[in-house]
Amino acid sequence: METRTKKTLVASSTLSAGVLLAAALLALVNYFGWKYHKRLDWTHTRLYSLSEKSQQVLAGLKSDLTVTVFQSPGSPLSEPVEGLLAQMSARSSHVKVHAVDAAKNPVEVERLLKQYQTSYDPRAIKIVLDNGKDRRIIEENQLADIDSSEVPMGGMPHLSSFKGEQVLTGALYELSSGTRAKILFTTGHGEKSLDDFAATGFSHLKELIGGQNLELSSWGSLGQKAVPAETSLVVVAGPISPFAQPELDVFRDYLKGGGRMLWLLDPPIAPDGKITDLGLGPWLAGYGVKLGANVVVDPDKGLPFFGAETFFVDSYGSHKITQVLADLKLNILLSLARSVGADAGSSGYQLTELLKSSDAGWGETNLTVQSGVKKDPEDLAGPVAVGVVAEPKESEGQEGSPASKMRLVVLGDSDFLSDRLVGNASNGIFAENLFNWLLARDTLLGIPPKKMEQPRLNLTQQQLLTAYLWVGLLPLAAIAGGIWVYLKRRR
Repeated sequence: METRTKKTLVASSTLSAGVLLAAALLALVNYFGWKYHKRLDWTHTRLYSLSEKSQQVLAGLKSDLTVTVFQSPGSPLSEPVEGLLAQMSARSSHVKVHAVDAAKNPVEVERLLKQYQTSYDPRAIKIVLDNGKDRRIIEENQLADIDSSEVPMGGMPHLSSFKGEQVLTGALYELSSGTRAKILFTTGHGEKSLDDFAATGFSHLKELIGGQNLELSSWGSLGQKAVPAETSLVVVAGPISPFAQPELDVFRDYLKGGGRMLWLLDPPIAPDGKITDLGLGPWLAGYGVKLGANVVVDPDKGLPFFGAETFFVDSYGSHKITQVLADLKLNILLSLARSVGADAGSSGYQLTELLKSSDAGWGETNLTVQSGVKKDPEDLAGPVAVGVVAEPKESEGQEGSPASKMRLVVLGDSDFLSDRLVGNASNGIFAENLFNWLLARDTLLGIPPKKMEQPRLNLTQQQLLTAYLWVGLLPLAAIAGGIWVYLKRRR
């Protein structure tokens, strides 16, 4: 009896020790998994991986920030938004994600809506970022591009690209820096309007750039003695009448003080077929920018059913604005552009030609020809530059941080940002990088929208039948095998 008791005690002790060791091992594995976990992303477009720029912004957070997500279970963005916020909260302990569902917690949703002074459509996702002092509100339409091209053929709209990382990182950056950039679009010279919903207007650009937590407004420069204080960027978009000298003096003083300007200069064609520079030629020459009196054409990069003046650009200068476009081999679509080149010999500025036509392109000077445009000896030979960046040279620049130094970009086209074209090719990505660099938000450069992967497996009827048979037969085979083993052992 005593021997049996000892055996039982030894067995129980061994079992208990085994259970304790297993529990300790499980706890150890979970601890190391929590502390040293690694996320893997096998998608082709790296849909579930944060860019290096986003990681830098998250690493720079110094205080807690609450991200409230008003959920919408039926939204196709629910899964990518949830995955993105999980990555961000895993990367930074300062990001606190709080998801609420109107169907399950209507009282809490109502309280939060009053607190944030906003409204909510249960059919769409809304995100509020709050650091206790300031907040940013992001609507669902800012998070993705919807492709509706198949709707006329009876198809359904679907997500073409997810911009959540770009938008959320921008909001995090603005909240962490404590500032909100203010952009002024000049008026009074026939410029394109932010509130114009026509094909030539900038209403889509307003939605695109405004969605990056930027404050956009119109400003009449005529009669002003200075650019308003706290202005982050002045944009001149497609003027058709000249600027007065006092206006140009105001712009020069603004740049001298570290201001930023974006000039989008289409080629205004006079009745005699000549192109005028609106009096801007000498002023821009002071910064080493050459404004051409021509229309750039590029037959090798043209589009079917479009004129020679509409073409793709895939040749870029070495600059932060165009780096992601060059790396990903993305194209920009231009229409009716003039040449804008650099004259490094006559300027004390660091100049970079941003965009260029192919070698086969040229700057057409004979604009009286109605059809059959061809290259003539007097035309500007390709490759033709259509955009220039001017900034102080390192040795001669203003003192202070890069955020306090002037930045000037001149492009020979404004139509690529119009409602008709901004959604084509990679114009939107170029626009966002353009504005981010001019605003010295270099941290946000290089975060392009991510294409949504929609893999499909197309099977024939015979393949489907075979698959169904395997799915049905395998469980039955397992059951039959179990019954056979049971009956054999009973014998």
